[in-house]
Amino acid sequence: MSTELESMWDAMKGVHYQRTIEQLERSIRNTKRLEEALTAALDTVVEVVHAQAGTFWFYDQFGDGRIRPKAVFGGGDLKGFSLLPGEGIAGKVIQTGRPEIISDCQKDPRWAGKADAKTGFRTESMICVPLSLKQIVFGCIQVINRTDKMLFDERDLAFLEQLAEATADLFRKQGLLDDYLAGVDLGEPKGTAEVSFMEIFGAEDEQELERQLRKVEAFSGLRVGEQNDVLRLARQMWTCFGGRRGRRRTPWNR
Repeated sequence: MSTELESMWDAMKGVHYQRTIEQLERSIRNTKRLEEALTAALDTVVEVVHAQAGTFWFYDQFGDGRIRPKAVFGGGDLKGFSLLPGEGIAGKVIQTGRPEIISDCQKDPRWAGKADAKTGFRTESMICVPLSLKQIVFGCIQVINRTDKMLFDERDLAFLEQLAEATADLFRKQGLLDDYLAGVDLGEPKGTAEVSFMEIFGAEDEQELERQLRKVEAFSGLRVGEQNDVLRLARQMWTCFGGRRGRRRTPWNR
C-alpha cells in the first residue's frame, strides 16, 4: 500500500472511530442501569465491526466469582449460563487481561463450546477483548462471525480494543460501575500505601480484605489470574484466622 493510500486509510479509520464513540455516547447517555447501557453499547459494537453476534460478559469478581452474559446480540439465549475465570475464551481473556483473536473456534483447543451446545449457534471466528478500569478487569466484549464471511484480522482486534477502552470509560463517567467497583479505590495509586499484616487479615469482611491487598505494591504488579490466586489463598487464610465466623482465633484478638 502506497504512502498516500495509507494516509487516507488512517484518516478514514480516525473518522470511523470518532463517529462510533459519538454513537456509543448517545446510546448510553440516558441509561440508568448497567444492563441497559451494556445492551445499548453492544448493539453499536456488533454493528460497527460487522459481526453476526456478540456478548458483553461481566465478571462478578466481588460476588460469587462467576462470569455471566449481561448483554447478548444474536447467537441464541444464554439465560442462566455462566463461566469461571479461565474457562472458555471469555474466561481466559478475563483471567489474563489479554485479548484473543481466533480464526477457527471449532479447531481451537482453548474454545469450550458450551455456549454453542446450549444455543445451537455455530461459532466460527471470534474476537474477545477485556473490559477494565485501573487494572480491574470487570468483563469482556466478545464478537462472533463476520457478516461478510471473512475472518477477523488484527485491524478488527485493534479497533475493538479501542472501543472496549472507550466503553469502560463511558460507563465510569456515567457512574454505572460505582456499585461494582465500590470495593476498589480507583483514585488511589496502587502500591503506594504501607499496609501491615494486621490490616490485611484483620479485615471485617472479604471486600475490606481485597481493598487492603490491592494497596500492596507486589500484588498490584501481578496479572489478573495471579491476583485471583493470591486472593483465593488470602480468603482461605482470613477464614482460618477467624474471618466471617467471628474473630476470636486471630492472634491480635486473643
